[in-house]
Amino acid sequence: MFTIEDLQEVQSEKNNIFSPEKSRLSYEISLMTGIERGICAEKMLYHRFLKDGWDVKHIGGPNSHDLEIVQDGHTYRIEVKLATYGIITKTINKTYYGYQFRNVKPDLFDIIFFVFVTPDGVLVRWTAKEEVQYWTYDKKEGNTGYTITANKDRKIKNLDDSLLTLDDFYM
Repeated sequence: MFTIEDLQEVQSEKNNIFSPEKSRLSYEISLMTGIERGICAEKMLYHRFLKDGWDVKHIGGPNSHDLEIVQDGHTYRIEVKLATYGIITKTINKTYYGYQFRNVKPDLFDIIFFVFVTPDGVLVRWTAKEEVQYWTYDKKEGNTGYTITANKDRKIKNLDDSLLTLDDFYM
């Protein structure tokens, strides 16, 4: 039914989006499985916070959140979500590209970091739980949480204005 040529055609479609010439980091991440990418994002953020002197703990695994940061005696639960640029939906006439952050459960974190793996590099944005809860107001939660979709320009309708850069986190 399928041939090696069929597989190579599908693989070449992905390779046309990511390349080491555009961004070696994005390319290497794009070659990982979904689970590997998620763990990688958690650990890269964890190590960044450690290097910058934060009191941070990597929780990881099947827990309700990925990191904990202690600041001024308060523990903040951090969720890290990574999405790789790709096809988010197809119709007969058009293919839509963007990012999908899956299994978002706002009740289980205080702060969420969105890691966008673009063909040209990796961008990190974050927001508070309350902003995500506001976003969920008219959305239906699936069995494993919400799916937050960003368009090809990394814009998330009704949430984009509250997304801050990693530099803003240090203020």
